[in-house]
Amino acid sequence: MSFDQILGQDWAISLLKKNLMEGRLSQAYLFYGPQGIGKKQAGYAMAQVLLCPQRLQDSPCGHCPSCQKFSNQGHSDFHAIEVGDEAVKIDAIRSLLKRLSLKPMEGGHTVVLIDNVENMTESASNALLKTLEEPPPSVVFILITASHEQILPTILSRCQKIPFQPLGLEVIQRILIRQEGWTKDHIDSVIPLADGSVGRALQFSPEIKNEFRRDFFSFLGQLPKVSFVEIQKWAENLSQDEENYPYIFLLIQTWVRDALLLKMVPQNACLIHPDLLTLDLIPKRDIQSFFRDTSLTLETEHAIEQNANKQLAFERLFLRFGASDEQKILHHDGY
Repeated sequence: MSFDQILGQDWAISLLKKNLMEGRLSQAYLFYGPQGIGKKQAGYAMAQVLLCPQRLQDSPCGHCPSCQKFSNQGHSDFHAIEVGDEAVKIDAIRSLLKRLSLKPMEGGHTVVLIDNVENMTESASNALLKTLEEPPPSVVFILITASHEQILPTILSRCQKIPFQPLGLEVIQRILIRQEGWTKDHIDSVIPLADGSVGRALQFSPEIKNEFRRDFFSFLGQLPKVSFVEIQKWAENLSQDEENYPYIFLLIQTWVRDALLLKMVPQNACLIHPDLLTLDLIPKRDIQSFFRDTSLTLETEHAIEQNANKQLAFERLFLRFGASDEQKILHHDGY
């Protein structure tokens, strides 16, 4: 992994390269920004440069024994804690700190990368903080987070903060085509929903096509004037499609956004779904109802995350979606 492979993060990469070329390294870095925009890749690129004894200023040589070991995930001076969405527990930090008590075995640095550092437990955070207060001179920490506001302020104060920005649509398109082998048709149906994140785009199943969007938007536009049988059918199908929950709720939210913009500024609306959403497809109802639909959608998503019955949650959403205040009173509010 090299810095040149990381697209769309020119400012962050230039700052890291400047640190390397000037020899002014911090002992702890915090890479922060949305999920799926290249933070972890940048952390690996930074680690490889630091561990390469034959590096050329800000680039690893790529062929020395150290680079080969790093590429094969076998470098003894590189330690990564990557537990996904699970908590980073005290045992993982204690094990790490034991290894950091040893001098680097292959070069001048030991590099530690901790992904999703915001998920550390309180005891793990406090243990890491003690080390950051008096770090071993040869160790460089790279902490990665999408929620830096959840990290202890005392940890934040000991890190050089490197912000990473959401990616532009063209950058996401290039990455998906070159690195993931996506087709243009698939990209066109997903990229408006990616919200600047390749990681978010990759959450969406390739099986989801424009046909689903078109049918779903037609259904949303007809609410609340849809039979309960039709509502049950959609609720049952969606409740069984767990893999695509993030996509489904994002579709609803962006449909409401586009519908609201078309209502307010029909001539100048910048739409996420210009191919499928036009003014004649938007139901005639008051603007406040669109804001209520947004809140209702967020409530439903949260309820499902808290293990509410999925089919009942979707039924409740669709029964109330687009309804007036008087109509909503008729429906049961609980899950």
